[in-house]
Amino acid sequence: DGPNPSRGILCEKPLGLTLAESEEMAALAEKKGVVLATVYMRRYANNFRALKTFLDDGGIGKLQAISGVYMKGTLHTGTHWFDMLRYFAGEVNVVSGLNILGESRDDPTLDVALHMKSGILATLRAVDYTAYTVFEMDIFGTGGRVRIIDSGFEIDVFWPAPSPRYEGYVELQKDQIDFGDRRNLMLHAVQDMVDALETGRPPLCTAADGVAAARIADAAIRSRHGQVVPVEG
Repeated sequence: DGPNPSRGILCEKPLGLTLAESEEMAALAEKKGVVLATVYMRRYANNFRALKTFLDDGGIGKLQAISGVYMKGTLHTGTHWFDMLRYFAGEVNVVSGLNILGESRDDPTLDVALHMKSGILATLRAVDYTAYTVFEMDIFGTGGRVRIIDSGFEIDVFWPAPSPRYEGYVELQKDQIDFGDRRNLMLHAVQDMVDALETGRPPLCTAADGVAAARIADAAIRSRHGQVVPVEG
């Protein structure tokens, strides 16, 4: 039962039903020398990887504000959004959650405010999943805007340009940028794991990434009566 670097595990999100379970999974994999990857599937999408490069290269300037909307549980679906937030914008410092929907289950769908270590504020709004499915993120920078809609199948970019309606005003106008597709995500995840095992590099979404998303969700759930809770780790 010693280390076995030739063995890998692809684990669907979240790593556990609680933060403690997620941390235990990651620690056990490290102890056994097993490569554990978390399947936050958008990390394996061509369009999301291209978008990250675009943002890292200053595509819309310095990030100023991020907002989004989701449904069906802070831990269940919310951690997808939290992982995406970390992927594009860095670490979260503190969070504050409110149970506006009034859900009584263990994993309520919370409205969450997240203060980033970069200094910007991100906000995530909750909607009732019984009405329809929605998962979006809106990223504003000093030089433009990126809007992720249709669960990530569509990514729109907006650039500042002189207003066609009001003289002297600058407005955001939509442009067409081809970031690639969002297909065959599980195939990409498997291919990434094989390559990680063969080369010794970390997978695109590590166990640590899974734990980090769970920490944000856990802090949000603990803060759901309006407190401000630090994201520790």
